[in-house]
Amino acid sequence: MTVGQTAVEGCPAMIAEQIRGAGFERRSGTREMTFSDPFHPGPLMADAPRQIDWSRTGPGTWQATLVGQPMGPTGQVDVRLELTVVSETELHEVSHFSIQLPAPLMAALGGGGSGACTSRTGMTWTWQG
Repeated sequence: MTVGQTAVEGCPAMIAEQIRGAGFERRSGTREMTFSDPFHPGPLMADAPRQIDWSRTGPGTWQATLVGQPMGPTGQVDVRLELTVVSETELHEVSHFSIQLPAPLMAALGGGGSGACTSRTGMTWTWQG
């Protein structure tokens, strides 16, 4: 797996730094996996601290919600993964993170005026036989 750059928008510097250091690079590298037939992406996150529930969203596409919960009465945190089967030898995964806070609070923390802090990281899984 190869991890691409993380795009961060509207986040306070402190949160942006934590997002960029979230450990995607630790997921880079090579490992052996066996997939079921028909395909299911479960083995991709076998090393996750908790089970990841993938849902098929269309032909060759999957999604998993890792976190989707309110943060107090006016905030929200969402973390989800999207997976696309590009070919028999390549998968593309995108990690989405967002935190929504009241705009004045986000601005006071040094973030964007909209109250939204988002990031997106792309990863490519390539079969090496």
